[in-house]
Amino acid sequence: MPWYAPRLFAVPTSGSDNPFLVGPDRPADLRARRPFFLLPLLGKDRRPLRQGVVQRIRQWLAQSDVPVTHVYVLSHGWHRNFFSAMAAYDRIIARLARLMGRGAIDPPEPFHPLFIAVHWHSDPGENLWIDKDGRRSKQSFMENARRTFLPLDPSVGEPMFDRDFELMFDLLSTLSAPDTEASGPEFDAEARGLAEILEKRYDLRANPGSTLDRKVAALWCCYTGSPARRVLLSQTEPATPFLRLFHGPRRLLSFVLSVVPALTLLGLLVNLPLPGYRVAQVLPMQPGRSGSAALMVYRTGTMREAVVQGWRYVGRRAMALPVVRDLPAKVSWTPAAAWEHVAATIVFALVSCLLLWVVGLWHGLFAAGKPASGIPWLAVVPWLYLQVLCALPLLMLSLAGLLLSSLWLGNLLQWLRLVSDERVGLRDKPYARAFTLNVGLALARFARLPLQMLRSAIALDSRAVNLADAVDCQLAYYDMQHRGVSTGVELAEALTELFTACPQLANAQLHLAGHSFGGVVVSNAARMLAHSGQFGGTLQTVTLLNGALAANWYERETTLRKNVRGAVTAIYTRYDTANSFWYPLASLGRQAAGSVGLCGDFVAEHHTMPPMLVLPPPLRPSTQAHGCRMLNIDASRLMYAGSPILGGGHGDIDKDDVMHVLWSAMNVSPS
Repeated sequence: MPWYAPRLFAVPTSGSDNPFLVGPDRPADLRARRPFFLLPLLGKDRRPLRQGVVQRIRQWLAQSDVPVTHVYVLSHGWHRNFFSAMAAYDRIIARLARLMGRGAIDPPEPFHPLFIAVHWHSDPGENLWIDKDGRRSKQSFMENARRTFLPLDPSVGEPMFDRDFELMFDLLSTLSAPDTEASGPEFDAEARGLAEILEKRYDLRANPGSTLDRKVAALWCCYTGSPARRVLLSQTEPATPFLRLFHGPRRLLSFVLSVVPALTLLGLLVNLPLPGYRVAQVLPMQPGRSGSAALMVYRTGTMREAVVQGWRYVGRRAMALPVVRDLPAKVSWTPAAAWEHVAATIVFALVSCLLLWVVGLWHGLFAAGKPASGIPWLAVVPWLYLQVLCALPLLMLSLAGLLLSSLWLGNLLQWLRLVSDERVGLRDKPYARAFTLNVGLALARFARLPLQMLRSAIALDSRAVNLADAVDCQLAYYDMQHRGVSTGVELAEALTELFTACPQLANAQLHLAGHSFGGVVVSNAARMLAHSGQFGGTLQTVTLLNGALAANWYERETTLRKNVRGAVTAIYTRYDTANSFWYPLASLGRQAAGSVGLCGDFVAEHHTMPPMLVLPPPLRPSTQAHGCRMLNIDASRLMYAGSPILGGGHGDIDKDDVMHVLWSAMNVSPS
């Protein structure tokens, strides 16, 4: 097997090895059979993928004798590659099916739904079928499987049950590993054979009589719902009698870093005394001591003091150059000591760039395509310095915007178009040209430049890649926001094609629902459908689940609100720090619908959810005489778990309670 993760999507747009061929129309296979069609929206150059899925849905509907009554279009949010997007949709669809099977959710009559799951690449990394969290716990998977499945034949005992699901766990783990081409033909026989076993021997406990697509989705939920282990890699170092040159110190450092936390070790190092390095310290005059002069003592200096002295020394030497020697005198209002720090900052930035370029050149000439052999410190250390330096302007802008917005200048910042409006064109005018000066986007792209230099200087399987990906995911906020807008436009085009080509959808209700940046996707899709003269379907509801878009996004969108027959709903929680803190920080203080709900030139109905729901909550009838209902549903008591630094309750949606609220919002009755 190759040591690196293959670029999975460099494959033909048709054929058995295309990972986007997912849906209820696929043959029995643990990889592709699902109760929903996956609709890839990856830009104009990948339009054939989208059109192929629309054609498959059309053929599938033509073979059905029952007309579709409801079309549910779901969109995932930020930080999703192919694997995590599929995992999110599996959890939502499987949980809804389980609640329907238990009778907790009572769908309307008649009810013949079509589920479409939108996949847009919302992660700056590769769009791969790879579980970034690593392999899962087999023990937890087996426990989940026993709670989810039961044998159809009483003769299937515990040994056969354990053996079957252990084989399935083995396959799912292999498909999700970073060194496997999951859609490759070498797994066809095993994936289809195990799918046949799952179909013929087992059924869902909560939903007896389920079809294979629902069983496969539930099986993957058992896997992704298990605790994650870290990604494990193979040994890449060749066998030698002794350690090679410099391997001893590097092996020692790697072991210490694996045992001692990095920040703790850094704190010890910066305060470590340096033998032979002396610093002078002036002590204040002690009471009762004769004389007026202060006491001067010498002591052993620390690593931190040596770095500070070296920093200032470099700054002084740089300012002594003839080119800049007279600059402080010309700019008299700047303190002289500040020039030393400015000069040192520039010098170390140039040295870091040069070092990264040299390491990248060496890697390209002598180590291209080779596996990593430890942490590339010569690349990581200068990259960290450059990364902090390049990210400072973005951080300063974000903090300034946050403070200015709190001084009631937020509307001025948005009027000046300094923050993205999260839509195409102007409000209620999607086809109008709109000038936008998105300073945050420009600064974020500048802050991502050191990441490009780092990736050219390290191997693809280096442990530094995970750190770079984590930083890149945060800096890609603005690009993902723009991608969400363009994906919404593309989704509207796909739905228009689908409803035009399928007469079976003439009387179907269209429901759009999106989580996080998926709210940007579905809102823009609904907006384009409302302004399109070619869409002949019925847009029933738009639901935002912790939507990462402006609280006043629907303000002055009168055409959109007139074309929604049911309701536009914002489901939010106060414990969503991704929307309550990170979103205002990145959006110059603007509030998010996923934190406080929707506001604007409309009357919003407010609903507060109790701590527990065992049935979909009844949303009281509207007092409006006509028109689209605007709903704010406070689900703070349901979505609350999660680390605040990682978003808090932003992703705490995999619960029966949340599915009950989502179902009520997607099926709310019009006024």
